[in-house]
Amino acid sequence: MSELMAIGVPLLRFIQQMANVHPWFANTTVQNGPQWTWDFFDQTNVAAANAVPNKPQMSIAEVGWPTVGILFSGGVH
Repeated sequence: MSELMAIGVPLLRFIQQMANVHPWFANTTVQNGPQWTWDFFDQTNVAAANAVPNKPQMSIAEVGWPTVGILFSGGVH
């Protein structure tokens, strides 16, 4: 269990969780973005929710790439 999950798991007993998942920050491509998003969400957010007794329903609230901004890791993907 990651450090982030260890901190967040106790809170999941009391709330339903919505996650912002941004593949751009993971330096993945647009073509790989949908699969990366699902995998990250499932392995991080859903896994944390499944670690508590009430198993709150998880949802992705926001996903995507910025339309403008600074270059990240050599460019906009």
